[in-house]
Amino acid sequence: MKEKIRVTAGFALPNGFCLGVDENIYAFTLDRGNFSVKKIFTLEKSFIDKIPIVRGLNAFISIWRMMLGIPVTILLVLATLYNDIFTTTTIIPQNTMTFIIGILLSLAIIVVNIFIIVWAVKNKSMFAWHGMEHKVANLIESEKSLTIENLKKSSRIHPRCGSNLVVWILLIDTILFIIGLRLTSTALFIGLPVAYEIFRTGLFVKFFSRIIQPLVTREPHDDYYEVGLYAANFLMLRHNLKE
Repeated sequence: MKEKIRVTAGFALPNGFCLGVDENIYAFTLDRGNFSVKKIFTLEKSFIDKIPIVRGLNAFISIWRMMLGIPVTILLVLATLYNDIFTTTTIIPQNTMTFIIGILLSLAIIVVNIFIIVWAVKNKSMFAWHGMEHKVANLIESEKSLTIENLKKSSRIHPRCGSNLVVWILLIDTILFIIGLRLTSTALFIGLPVAYEIFRTGLFVKFFSRIIQPLVTREPHDDYYEVGLYAANFLMLRHNLKE
């Protein structure tokens, strides 16, 4: 029996979107009328992907590496660990220097988050590209003919959108906070992986999708459809050649 096609690692960009149908993730962008395709990441499969909880943390680190880069990812993880260890143990000496380091790391986390928020708000076209990314993913997974008409008919709601995962992360982290597990590292090393495992089950996926995704996607502009159709054909060609 032929295995059903599943897209991987999709997300929007200010001028396009990223998507893959195997371990290779490509960026499809449109900048001032110029269209381009670029391979940006390779998902490395290992035995870790079969270990519950651990695979969730590995998935998040891979996503952060892809979207933020390795230096920023390392900074976020180290800052989280440093501040929690500094405030709850005596492993790190309590002095002025270590206190200043903690403040600087905390400020770095705040700056990164502010940058991400401002970047997303400033690039409103990302919502339309997000919608196009979902349409391409739905069209490929439906295995219908790759035409502009079918692409336009495809839904901009996708069950495996990361926005559904964000809802689960917020719910799990809220529960952890209520029961007294309030360290940032708890949210990172417990909250995120647990939310990821629940997300994989598809629990409440239709409910969350109908509420959240209309807020973070828009119907694509007309000129986006040529990019979307090219992306669908490009990815299916790569998939078929691999088989």
